Amino acid sequence: MFAKFTKLEEPMKPISTPLKYLMPACRATVLLAFAACAWGGTIYTFEAPTYTGSMGGVGLNGQDGWFTATGYGDATVRTYLGTGVPAPTDGGAQFIALLGPNVQDNHFESFAGASVWTISFDFFVHSIDTDYQSIGSFFLYTPATGYQLHAFPRVAPFGTWDAYFDVFDQAGHKLSGVNPGAGFVGLGMDQWYQEQIVIDTSSNRILSVSLGDPSSPATAATYDPTGWYLYGGGSAPFSVAGLGVFAYGTLGFDNISLDPSPAPEPASWALWLTGAAALCCLGSRRRQRPARG
Repeated sequence: MFAKFTKLEEPMKPISTPLKYLMPACRATVLLAFAACAWGGTIYTFEAPTYTGSMGGVGLNGQDGWFTATGYGDATVRTYLGTGVPAPTDGGAQFIALLGPNVQDNHFESFAGASVWTISFDFFVHSIDTDYQSIGSFFLYTPATGYQLHAFPRVAPFGTWDAYFDVFDQAGHKLSGVNPGAGFVGLGMDQWYQEQIVIDTSSNRILSVSLGDPSSPATAATYDPTGWYLYGGGSAPFSVAGLGVFAYGTLGFDNISLDPSPAPEPASWALWLTGAAALCCLGSRRRQRPARG
């Protein structure tokens, strides 16, 4: 029923002092490596049981730290099933819908522990409010200074929209309605897009923006600006304290994530793990080798 263990006839040689201390360190290194690989930042998928949603919508305010900005309407958590909204590739069962005008929800965030962060989100544009050129936005902000960055769909001709940005230059002057160009214009209604924004907290700079199909991120259009900064410009300290979503028209958002980047390459972790495993195996073999007569 149980395997029979064979007892060594000769006593094992005591573990040498260096090896005795090496083994715990080896195990700690392996655990640390796995923990680092598993760390993926923060992601809001708007899924149950953390979020409560329905076909008709349940208010986002108060769910998982989200709150409705003073003077604005509340977004709702909705199920894909029954709403007629097609889910993106990684959409799950629920998303948040913003039925404008003037709907806004915010969430406080911390960017501690890394200098470069990748912010990404899936979104679609369902309708526009013809009274406004901006359909809505995803934004970073600080209560004391206001908006730090706007990523917003802007009304374009013939029922399409363009992806625009409000940023700051090196001196801290606001640059409104910046259009990165090809791949960010003439975009379709009622289809999901994924936008990524890479920021560097050590230089208060925006390193890159990209936009494309969530099911094919490798084909996304990417723009690497040379003079885009957050509030205050190049001489100001990084001060983003939160993120938010806003709509004049009707927007949907899903899979909002903040990830420390760049993450260690898989090959680097493989080398760490291989080396740590080799040390562990070496120690194991030395402990199991019987003493010679």
